[in-house]
Amino acid sequence: MRGPSPAPMPMVHPRAFAAPLSRARPAHLRTAKVQRSRRAGAAPRRIGLLVTLAMATSWSVGKSFTSALVGTAIDDGLIEGPDQLAADFPPAWRESDKAAITLRHLMTLRTALRLVDATEFHGASDQLQAPLDLELTGTPGERLYDYSNSDVMLAGEVVRVAVGMSGQAYLDQRIGATIGFAGEWWTDSAGNVMTYCCIDATPRNFARFGLLFARGGEWQGDVVVSAGWVATSTAPALAGNYGFYWWPIGNGGFSAFGLHSQIVAIWPVEDLVATRFSRYTRVGDGRAVRASENYHGTQEPTGFDNGRFLELVYDGLSDA
Repeated sequence: MRGPSPAPMPMVHPRAFAAPLSRARPAHLRTAKVQRSRRAGAAPRRIGLLVTLAMATSWSVGKSFTSALVGTAIDDGLIEGPDQLAADFPPAWRESDKAAITLRHLMTLRTALRLVDATEFHGASDQLQAPLDLELTGTPGERLYDYSNSDVMLAGEVVRVAVGMSGQAYLDQRIGATIGFAGEWWTDSAGNVMTYCCIDATPRNFARFGLLFARGGEWQGDVVVSAGWVATSTAPALAGNYGFYWWPIGNGGFSAFGLHSQIVAIWPVEDLVATRFSRYTRVGDGRAVRASENYHGTQEPTGFDNGRFLELVYDGLSDA
């Protein structure tokens, strides 16, 4: 049985970061939320500002959701662990030179698959078949590039096959139902969930996901993601490296980042989560399907620096 329904998120304290964030705020800052919680199941205490209920889109922040779903599938015994062969799931790889690729390789940029241009990949009608068909350019285990969307799409396929449902359904059932997260994950025109990006939700919902990781995978006493997976998946970021789809930010923290400065930053020791999202327009016919004229309308923020924003957030703790 799942745990109790999540408590409502309390209102924002108006004081804590108002001055520094207002000075740093660019024209395209849609929302900045700073939230701090207390341990032992107490209700979270916000110390931020500029909260909006408007819809946002994740861009590559969605990668960290896929990382969490890999962890829950391992927790549920549906995946053996990060060193299981990815070919146990996409059958087409089993008799190929890609059979040695592990899930860990997919999550740490070590597949040695040919790197696909991000724009080309995002516009493909079938964004799963494209990476499944990629050829090797090296030996699995080699790190030949610093970032890949197609590797994450393949990790999402591992989850889909392992759990027997789409990434959207598994997110809703395994995480969303407990923490109160509600979001819509885009699909390509072939119906594949775009697990490397593209979840539409409110900043408040994204903050819930951040709080789950700030609390070591627990929500009101219910273990949603095991502490072991939280530790494993965030260890590279905490050591200063990108890995398992989390980024380093210093001061004992890690973050999910997306195009145009979408941010879910987490400092577990401080029980602190900060989110920032751009103005967003779902362009096209209204469906969350990357087809025809449908796309994500966000803009590059003017004069905004991710590092400076996070520095102001963290430094503001002394004023809280």
